[in-house]
Amino acid sequence: RPRRQLELRVCDAVPPETAIALPALVQGLFYDEATRRQCLALLRDGDRAIDRVALRDAACRSALDADWCGGPLREIAREVLRLAHAGVAATGGDAVAHAALERLDAMVTNDAPPHWQTLAARWAATPSLYEIAQPA
Repeated sequence: RPRRQLELRVCDAVPPETAIALPALVQGLFYDEATRRQCLALLRDGDRAIDRVALRDAACRSALDADWCGGPLREIAREVLRLAHAGVAATGGDAVAHAALERLDAMVTNDAPPHWQTLAARWAATPSLYEIAQPA
C-alpha cells in the first residue's frame, strides 16, 4: 500500500526457500529506474481501459491462467520476472536474489507446484498440524 513509504504485503507462511522472493522481486523491479519504467509500461500503468478490479477477481479465480488484455496473465508474469532478473543484475544483485527469482520462474512456468498444492499434499499424507509444520 502506498503511504509515506511503500508497504508490501505477503503471505505469512511460505517455505523458507521462497521467503526471500519478495525482496528479490522488489530489488529487481524498483531499484533500477530503467527496469521500473519498462515494468510500468508492460503493466500499462495508468491505462483506464483496464478494469483492474475485474483482473484481480479473475486472478483470484484462475491464478496465472486469468485473461490479461487478450492473453494469459502467466505471459505477463514471465516478462515481469525477466525484467526483475535484469534489474537485479543492474543493481549488483547476488546469486541469492537470482535463485529466489528462479524459484518464482519455476512456479510461473508450472515446473514447481504452488505452495498451497504442496501443503495440501502434505496435509493429505499427514493430517496432524504438528507434522505439517515440520520441514519436508
